[in-house]
Amino acid sequence: MLVLTHGSPGSPAVQQLFVVLHDLGLGRSRLGGLTVLGDGFERLGPIRGLAFLPAGLAVLAAHEVQGAQGYLYAPQRGSWTVGGQVANLGGAGSSPVAELDSAVKALVARVRRGGVDPGNVQALVGITGAVSGVAQPEPERGAGLVVTALSPDEVVEALQTATRPTYGGLSQTWTTADVRAVLEILGYRAEDIDTEQLSAEGFPYSPYVLRPTSTDDIPFSRDEPASLPGGGRGLRSYEQPHPPRDARSTGPVPAVTPPVPGTRGAPALVGVAAPADPANPGDLLREPDAAPEQRGSAVRWIVPLVLLAVVAAAIVIGGRALFAGGTEDGANDGAGATTSATGSPTPSQTAPPSATQQIGDLSFTQGAYEKTTDCASFAFGEIADLLAATPCTQMERGLFLTQVEGKNVVVTLAVVTMPDAGSAATLKSRADSDGTGNVNDLLRDGTVPPGYPQDSGVLGDGEYASSVEGKVVRIVQAAFVDGSKTTDAVDAAADAALGLELVA
Repeated sequence: MLVLTHGSPGSPAVQQLFVVLHDLGLGRSRLGGLTVLGDGFERLGPIRGLAFLPAGLAVLAAHEVQGAQGYLYAPQRGSWTVGGQVANLGGAGSSPVAELDSAVKALVARVRRGGVDPGNVQALVGITGAVSGVAQPEPERGAGLVVTALSPDEVVEALQTATRPTYGGLSQTWTTADVRAVLEILGYRAEDIDTEQLSAEGFPYSPYVLRPTSTDDIPFSRDEPASLPGGGRGLRSYEQPHPPRDARSTGPVPAVTPPVPGTRGAPALVGVAAPADPANPGDLLREPDAAPEQRGSAVRWIVPLVLLAVVAAAIVIGGRALFAGGTEDGANDGAGATTSATGSPTPSQTAPPSATQQIGDLSFTQGAYEKTTDCASFAFGEIADLLAATPCTQMERGLFLTQVEGKNVVVTLAVVTMPDAGSAATLKSRADSDGTGNVNDLLRDGTVPPGYPQDSGVLGDGEYASSVEGKVVRIVQAAFVDGSKTTDAVDAAADAALGLELVA
């Protein structure tokens, strides 16, 4: 990894990121590529560096967690938390996601205006401080952030994730000319970087840019000159913070040009006109929406569900009559999970009152409630395995109805209490990732009060939200009762439902 700097890595977090990257050594023994790092990126907002790998480009940032210790949970939406408390990331508040997302879009717009298609560009955020671990949902390529602790192995894995290619073929591989072109667009004297150095880092040699972009698909005019005036800015190798592990020369690297008056010790970008509205450069990072999955008719499910309901009712009535024992009317006391004749635990069910809770403009009416201590039996996929290895303290589940845009919306809520904050953060991280399973909602387990959808599959195309606070994980799903395609209003209802309380 060839590491160059623009401005000194000033903050402790950026300094530690530099040390980790520098200690990977030159060449491809650990990870080949080029990084430009430092605090001289004023026009790039919170971005503190660029990482070029043959597979892709990522932007770099680093933050120190202050005033708290424990697991860092870093969702793509909402505040980050440390040990169940809202995180303090210094100048970035409780989450850098929104600011970094805007900066990445502005960077992509600038590079595209220069005539190079950077592809999907993702942000990598290094974290320092009293953090015992980092948990986050699996980020989608080209969306969200990759968050990592600043250790060599974790940084290498995070860089590979952030630059993971989405297309095959040489045309998507970054070549020596592509790297030089992007640095020139951003105002650096990239021609002074030795081509052999880039080749040694794994970039295929090419005298031509193989990632061109047409100006036809750029939503603003390209009026900058074809060549950059003034020669651009220099890059330099950084003074070693300790004796280097790799004594090979990095070759001729120019010194930094003198600061321009009025800046914080770094010259302004040269020869690149910012877009008219840098905060809104257009939706350049959005992946094309996948074709909607065709939902089968709900009619074919009604008859089997009715038959199953009749059989289940017969079993329940017969079981109560057989095992009622000395209890009056065979009713349980609702204090937790009971045990069936086969010895498998069953959740206690309580018919809740018609309680209505108001959150913002939405009114939620509860329709069902269950409580159990055997979470693994009411989960599937990797989540069931996780809860079997680390049993929960209890799990409460409920169903709610609300109205959005004049139509009924079903909302499912699961509140899972884990033994400690670390296992809670792990559960949320795993549940938020695609293809890992989840806890069952009550509809999936066959609890269907009047007015609720008979087909639990409507939730598969619905909205999802989750939160963690200390040892408690809350998981919400929401969808239109009639199976209509969800909207942003349903997504907002799912987020609001995280504040609901379950009534037994």
